[in-house]
Formats: sequence, C-alpha cells, structure tokens
Amino acid sequence: MIRTNTALMVLTLIATISIGNAYAVEGDGTSHVEVDEYPFNITVEEGGSITIHNNGENTINFVSHGWFEGTVPVNDAIALEFPVVNCGTTCFTEGMYYISDLNGGQQSTIEIVKPYIAPPPVPVYVSPVVVESTPQVENFTVEMTQNGFSQNNLVVNEGDSVTFVNTHNVTDVNLEPHAVSDPFAVPYTENSYWILDDSTESRTFVFDSCESVIFYDRFFDVEPITVQCNVEVVLENSGEPKYQTTIDGITTVDVFTIPFDVTITENGSVTVHNTDSIDHVVSHTGTTGTSKSGTFYKVIPAQQQATIEFPIIGSTIYESGVYTFEDTVTGKSGSVTVIPWSGSQQMIQENTVTGVSQSTAEQVGIQEDIVVVLKQESTPESIVDEGIYNVPKSKTSMDLITLQTQLAEVTAQFNDSITKLADQKVAIENHDSQVQSLTAQIESLNTTATSVPELEQTILSLQSEKDQLNAQIVSLGNQTAIQLATIESLQSDTTLDVKIAELESQVVTLANERDQWKQLANNWYAVAMEQLNVMVNFLGI
Repeated sequence: MIRTNTALMVLTLIATISIGNAYAVEGDGTSHVEVDEYPFNITVEEGGSITIHNNGENTINFVSHGWFEGTVPVNDAIALEFPVVNCGTTCFTEGMYYISDLNGGQQSTIEIVKPYIAPPPVPVYVSPVVVESTPQVENFTVEMTQNGFSQNNLVVNEGDSVTFVNTHNVTDVNLEPHAVSDPFAVPYTENSYWILDDSTESRTFVFDSCESVIFYDRFFDVEPITVQCNVEVVLENSGEPKYQTTIDGITTVDVFTIPFDVTITENGSVTVHNTDSIDHVVSHTGTTGTSKSGTFYKVIPAQQQATIEFPIIGSTIYESGVYTFEDTVTGKSGSVTVIPWSGSQQMIQENTVTGVSQSTAEQVGIQEDIVVVLKQESTPESIVDEGIYNVPKSKTSMDLITLQTQLAEVTAQFNDSITKLADQKVAIENHDSQVQSLTAQIESLNTTATSVPELEQTILSLQSEKDQLNAQIVSLGNQTAIQLATIESLQSDTTLDVKIAELESQVVTLANERDQWKQLANNWYAVAMEQLNVMVNFLGI
C-alpha cells in the first residue's frame, strides 16, 4: 500500500531512513521519481512528486520539522508531492531541500528544478511560389461601312489584335472596295494600305510592340480610328502629358488636365482625358504662324476621352502654328503648338481625293493662276481606258486675295488715321490748356509789374506749334477723304461678286464632273471584276 502526503513548502525536509537500506532511483530529474536507495540525492521538477519505498528490514520514520512527518513500514511506500499552485504559502519552488533519518541516519537531498520547456522551433523561411499569369490576348473587330469606321477610338493591350472587316455591300454579293492604311509599313506613305474587297474582306494587325496608331480609309474621306495601347499605364501618370511618336515621326499626345499646353507634329493628334465629374469643351479661339488653319470644337464628356486631329491633308488642314483654345466651361485658355512634320510635303503631293490633287484643291482662291487637273486615282488593278484621261482643264485669272489684301490695308490705314486724329486732338487740347495757364501767369506777372517778354515768346512758340498741328490735321483729313473714296469704290465694285459667283459655278461643275468620272471608274471596275470572276470560276483561267 502507498500512502500519499502533500509536502508543504519548507527549506529542509527531514526523513528517518534506515541506513542499511540500498535501493535504486528511477526517473531522476523528471516530474516523478521512484526512490529505492538510501541515502539519496535526487532531482524532481516543480509540481512533481516522489515515492519512497521501504524494501528494508526496519520501519522508516522521518520527520519534516514544522511541516509533516511520516512512517513507512517494511515492504510499504509513501508518496510526497511538491505543488507550486493552489498551495497557499507553502509551495515548493526551485531550490535544494534536505531530509534526514530520525535515528541518526545520513542526510539526503532533493533538488527541485523548473520543468524543461523546449525553445520554439527556429522559423524556416519558405519563399513564396510566384505563379506568373499568362496575359490574355484579345481580338477586336472594326467594321468599315459606307459611313466610315464602326468606331473611332479603341483601347488595346500589348499582344492584342485588331481586325478590320469590310461590310459595305453594294449588292447582295458584291462589296464596295475599301482601303485600310498600314501604320506599321516601313517606309510609311500615303499608299501604304490594304484593299478589302470581295477577294479579301478583312485584315488583322497585331500589336506586338505597344504603340498608339491611327488607321485611315484611303478610298473614302471619313474620320480615322485611333487605336491606343496600354492606356492604363498612361493613366497612372495622370497630370503630365504622355507623348508618343509613331514610326513615321508623327507625334501625338495624351493629356489629363484641362486646359493644357502641348506640342505635336503636323498630322498628329491630342487625346483629351476628362477625369472630372463634369463635361469640358475645348473651343478654338485663334491661330498664329500660319494662314491655313482649321478650327476645332470638341466636347469631352465627364470620365471619358476625345481625340482632336490635326491632319495636313483633307478638307480641313492644320499647318504648323500655334492654335489657342478656351475651355468654355471654366473660361481657362490653353494652346496646341503644331510643328512641321518631315512627311507633310510628300503626303500632300501624293494625296488624291477621287482623282483631284488635294494641294491644288486647298489653294483655290488664294493663287493668282489656278489650274485644276483631274487625274485617275491609283487602284490595285489597272483599268485601261484611254478616254478616262481626256478630262477638261480649267484656267482662270483671279486676283481675289490681292483685292482683299488692299481692302484690309486701306481699312488699317484709315483706322490708323482716325487714331492719329484722336491723338492730335488730345495734344491740341493739352496745348490750349497750357496756353490758358501761361496767360494766367502773364496776367499775374503784369499785376506784380513783372516782365513778361519770355512768357509771351513761349506763347508765340506754342501758337506756332498749334498752327502746325492744325495743318497736319488738315493734311490727314485730306488723306482720309481719299482713303474713304477708295473704300467706297471697292465696295461699289459689283464685278467682284460676279467673279466669285462664276468661280463657285466652276467649282460645282468640276465637282459634278469628278463624281461622273468616279462613277464611271467604279462601273468599269465592277465589270472587270465580274469578267475576272467568270474567267477564274467558269473558264478556269
């Protein structure tokens, strides 16, 4: 039988143990120790216990002075516990404790230690596995219709592709040919395009290198489409203009504040990103540095974007110069500076609009001698027809700009004369005031018997100056009368309106002839294509 005593916290435990007993110790240094030898020196953990076995021939009597005492009969055992919690003021803590036999036996020791707590494991860093996502490419479809591109602004990412599809049907089975420009062609010219017709209805462009480009329909005068790449990256730099230059040297820019001051090349563009919660309006107010300047008026809706084009060819052109504008919503002003582009002259020379040279068309009304020559527009398949080159030539002598310039100069001179008259009138009034002031001084001097010859001489001098000014006024009046007569003569000249009407009539006639030749060319083209189709599909040629 094993009896259990709960030991109290003491500095010394005294036990009566027979000297003649000799036993082993099991579990030394753990939370429970089995003692079978005397004397003993053992180690036990806080909160642990020991069991003393009496395997000898005599009863063991031991005492713990002031704490506890016990007896262990032969072939019996007693357990001692060493609590550290819920033990009041008698808790066994870390330290060395002693026990002795009451009959004078040798002293033994019990060392109480704190339980072993293993240190936390050293953290092992495991690098995260980074799984790179494969970018998803996307294909966008843009239709080429009789009214132009199905959209005029498109945003893509690197690796995406854009497919242009001709959907302009002239019959149930025939397509009206369109030509999509190739901005990736090297070198890039006005003739860098792909024809989309019955034989090839679509063309795909892949954006392997991310850049923003503009596509044109070279067969029709319609608004181009701007394809912007990685606009998300651009928007991260909101606030600062983002410039891009195409492979042919055309500079475009994205802006994120309104108003703005930027510089682009001829044939470039400005894409305005409105990040505000209200609409903005960019309205052209004036141009300096060129006489050939188009105008622009663009509404940029809230949280959207719009592109302002500055083409060098077409019905409206924008030559190099400074184009100022006003945001009509806020009243603030900005500017777009257009600098020369190296390809402008070549593009103007090569450009044709249904056979009429664009550079010639732009100069109607501003050259002294105007010659408009209709030429056959280059097509992918040559249609031989000698009659198509027998086109009329129109030559007329018109000095409209010179007359307008003279009228402007005379008007400016007249305005300058009026301004000078006003200045002279003010000067005379000032001199009259001075004369009156001097006269008052003379009277004051006469009153005080002061000599006034010097003042009188001054008055005479001022009077002479006054006479000279009056003479100048008369002379200017005569000049003004002559200029007014010239203006009235120019304004009464009705032949100018007649000449303008004749010129407009000639322009209408030329436009009608141009449309007739275009229709003739299209008809011949349709006949040739039908014959080609018969030869290939039916004759096997």
